[in-house]
Order: sequence, then structure tokens, then C-alpha cells
Amino acid sequence: MENILIGTTSGSKLKIVKDFFSQQVKEYNIFPQEVSSEITGQPLDEDTTILGATNRAKNAVKKYQGDFIFSIGLEGG
Repeated sequence: MENILIGTTSGSKLKIVKDFFSQQVKEYNIFPQEVSSEITGQPLDEDTTILGATNRAKNAVKKYQGDFIFSIGLEGG
């Protein structure tokens, strides 16, 4: 199986990602990573929300020590 990173350990965000990938033909390993979004607590605009999600995906890559096909960052705003 191929590995996918997600830049969060939030149960609700993990459920969204796992539910999506469970509907795919191929199976994947999902590896949550506790990382910072590097933004203020709750983003108040779209640009900040996108920046937070991007930062989470990039920071998950920096933290993970293994092979993966891509990284996901989710940020509520």
C-alpha cells in the first residue's frame, strides 16, 4: 500500500480523509502528523485558511521519515 500524510491529528479531519480514501479502489495507509499550521488560532479569511492548510501539508512532509505519495493539509476557517 502507498502512504499518504495528513498534517493533523484531529479526529474529525482524519475521519474526512479516511472516509474519502476508503471509497477508492486502491487502499492507502494514512499517516497523521501533529504539525503546526503556522497561523493564528482561527483563520478569518480564505487566504489565511489556504496558507494554514498548505503549511500543514508541508510540515507533515518535513516531519515524516518514510516514503509517501502526497501530503494533505486541512484547515478550518
